[in-house]
Amino acid sequence: EEALSVSVGYGGTLVAVGTNKARISFFDLRYTNNNNNDNNNEKPTGNLMGSYVDAHTEEVTRVRFQTVLSSPQSSSSSQSQTRKTILATASEDGLIALHDPSQPSEEAALLSVLNIGTPCRDVGFFGPQYEGAWVLTGSETLSVHHWDSAQRVSDVGGDGLRAMLSGVVDGATGSGRRKMEEDDRRDGSSVEYLVGCTWASISVVGGGAAGGGSAG
Repeated sequence: EEALSVSVGYGGTLVAVGTNKARISFFDLRYTNNNNNDNNNEKPTGNLMGSYVDAHTEEVTRVRFQTVLSSPQSSSSSQSQTRKTILATASEDGLIALHDPSQPSEEAALLSVLNIGTPCRDVGFFGPQYEGAWVLTGSETLSVHHWDSAQRVSDVGGDGLRAMLSGVVDGATGSGRRKMEEDDRRDGSSVEYLVGCTWASISVVGGGAAGGGSAG
C-alpha cells in the first residue's frame, strides 16, 4: 500500500495519510519509541489509530486538515466563534469528502460529500471562516463550493480556464518582454497546468513546461 498524500493536524499530534488503496489512515504522533530509555532520543513513530475505508473507492490523491470557524447560532449571542478541525479528502473517484475526525466512527465523522464528476487532484479552503472549498481536477479545471451544504458555487472558467489565464499572463508580460517558444508548449498556452490556490480573495497558480509560473 502506497501513501499518496499526508497532512498533519491538531497541533502536530495527528497525521492523516491517503493511500492508493482508497484508504485514509490516522496516526498519533504522540506515540514514541524509546528503546534506550533516553528522553532526549524520543522520536514520534506514529501509532495507527484507525482508518476510513468507505469514503472513497479509488486512490486518495489529497488529504488536508483545516481549522474552520463557526459563528454563534444567533446574532444576539454573546458567544465568540468556535474553532474545529475538519479533514478534506480528494480522490480519483471524483469525490471530495469532508470529515470531522473528532467523531468516534467514520459514519459519524462524515460531514458532506462534493461530487466533482472527474478525478480530483487537490482540495483546499477559503473564506473568512474557511466555509468555501476549492477543487483542482486532473483535467486542469477549478471549481469552488460551499462545503457544509455541498453546493457548487462556480466552475471557474470551465474547460477554458487555462486559456483565460494564459491570456492574462501574456497580456501582463507583453510579447516583447517574454517570448515562449511553441515547442515548449503542449497546446500553445502559457499556462499548461494548475498548481494550486491561495486565499486572499482567491487566486489560482499555474505553470508551464518551460519552468515559468504565474498567479491570477
